[in-house]
Amino acid sequence: YALWMIMGEAMARTHAKTGDARYEVDPNLAVLPIDALGFRRGAGVLKTLLKDYGLEDEPLFEQANVRGIRSLAGHAETTDVTNDVNGGPSGIGIATAAGKAAFWDFIGAPDSLKVLALEGEFAMTEGHAQELKTQGLALQVGKRMRIFLSNNNAGIDDSLLGGVIDNKFDSYRIEEQWTSYGWNVFGLANGNDYDQVVAALKTMEDWDPADRRPMIVIGNTVKGYWPGAVNGKLEGYGDQIVGYPSHPYGFSMNSPY
Repeated sequence: YALWMIMGEAMARTHAKTGDARYEVDPNLAVLPIDALGFRRGAGVLKTLLKDYGLEDEPLFEQANVRGIRSLAGHAETTDVTNDVNGGPSGIGIATAAGKAAFWDFIGAPDSLKVLALEGEFAMTEGHAQELKTQGLALQVGKRMRIFLSNNNAGIDDSLLGGVIDNKFDSYRIEEQWTSYGWNVFGLANGNDYDQVVAALKTMEDWDPADRRPMIVIGNTVKGYWPGAVNGKLEGYGDQIVGYPSHPYGFSMNSPY
């Protein structure tokens, strides 16, 4: 959701600044920053949320006047002009990504059309991930297929490495699982650093199109990441909660955290 909000806001600002119709996105389709208030809230509550708290005239929330606040399910289950597959909690949406990339090749689409997929390491432990790895290479989708894998070693109930997979099995390496299937694998030391993410996007964009290996970027991330945390501490609260304990079920309603 956060990525779509950033994109929606960037498109809206650029369109307002330039007037270029290429950047115009129907707000009824776009996910906007105001929709952060809609996360795990029902549409009925959102109709009067700002009014109920005396915030309907607050300049910070004026974007709500555009088309209201969109209700967002707990998992990224939305479709708009850029997102047409819902992964949900199991990650199965990514299973179609290689086929979509191949489709653009089959109909002779220009190289500028690409399929971007976002996923976490836990969802990639499922069977559909193996099909994706095989199909991507078999169909030789190349740089048209670009996956970003958020690697934070966190699930809902336990860590992947050192939890579900015992530490003694040190040959369980996510990067090698993809290289062994023939993929073009890139690594990010800090997947929460947008400069590194943008640099990876630029590298993939400039890659030789004759290289028919599909691409994946594996970035080390932190589940429960807060930009304001300093050395693992949150001012006025204490330790930043990361890893699987950060899953919302571990907090009471309206928790101070």
